[in-house]
Amino acid sequence: MVEADHGRAVALEIARALVVFLRRPGSQSQFSEPLQLASRDQTGTFDALHSWIIDKIADRLDIEMLSTRMGMSPRNFARLYRKHVGDTPANVVRKLRLERARHMLENTSQRITVIAHQCGFGDVETMRRSFHRELGIAPEDYREMFSTALRSRRQDRSVSANADF
Repeated sequence: MVEADHGRAVALEIARALVVFLRRPGSQSQFSEPLQLASRDQTGTFDALHSWIIDKIADRLDIEMLSTRMGMSPRNFARLYRKHVGDTPANVVRKLRLERARHMLENTSQRITVIAHQCGFGDVETMRRSFHRELGIAPEDYREMFSTALRSRRQDRSVSANADF
C-alpha cells in the first residue's frame, strides 16, 4: 500500500526501518538480503524471481534454471541481472541460502547437515565455506553465538539443575 501511494523508494525505506533485531552484534548485517536486493533493483524487475528463489532455496538454482524462469537466454539474463541488481545470480543465491541457514541456526535445533541440505548447499562443507567467506565464522560457532534454541535449552537445564537443590 505504501509503495502504491508513495513509491518504491519510500516503501523500501520503511521496510528497512521496521527490521528490528532482538540483538544485533557487529557480525550481523542490519538488513535482510531480500531487502538489500529490492533496494538495489529499483525497477523491481527481479522481485518475483527473488521470491521464487527463496521458496525454492533447496533446489538446484543455476543460471539456466533462473534464466528459464525469467524467459530469457542465460547470457541476456546474466547481463540484465547484474545491471539491475549489481551482483551475479550465483552470489545472490548463495547469500539467500546463507541467510536462510543463519535463520535456521538461530531458531531451530536441527542438525547442521539437515540445515545444509534444506538451504541448498548440498553438504556441510559447502555451507561452511560460505559461512567463512561471508561471516568469517563456522556454522557451528555461529549457532553457539546466536542460537535462541540453544540458549533456551541451556536455560531449561539450568532451571532443572537448580530445582534439585
